[in-house]
Amino acid sequence: MREKLLYKLALICVVVGIVGLLFLSSKVETDKIDISRITLADVENDVKIEGRAAAVRNYAGVSMIDVVQEEKIKVVMFVDNVTLPEGAFIEVYGKVEEYKGKPEIIADVIKVKR
Repeated sequence: MREKLLYKLALICVVVGIVGLLFLSSKVETDKIDISRITLADVENDVKIEGRAAAVRNYAGVSMIDVVQEEKIKVVMFVDNVTLPEGAFIEVYGKVEEYKGKPEIIADVIKVKR
């Protein structure tokens, strides 16, 4: 009898926990930041930027996108083929990393804004 009660209680806790995490994850969002404010001090920080896709270059297993606001930053995404219309306004979610002494963003998600 006690095993059934413990099983039901554990199942209820799991369901409530998952629903709670789904609710909280929809409320948590990274603040948008200007490219000009990104420095090497931001390495390992998650960021969200918006800007124009100035150039898209695809290589085997990696795509590089130059995103321009007032300034330009390189965005890298480890996928085979990113297809973005040149000049598209995009939103990038990712992590700041250092490459050859300059900050760049390793993208997790890229969304085309309309």
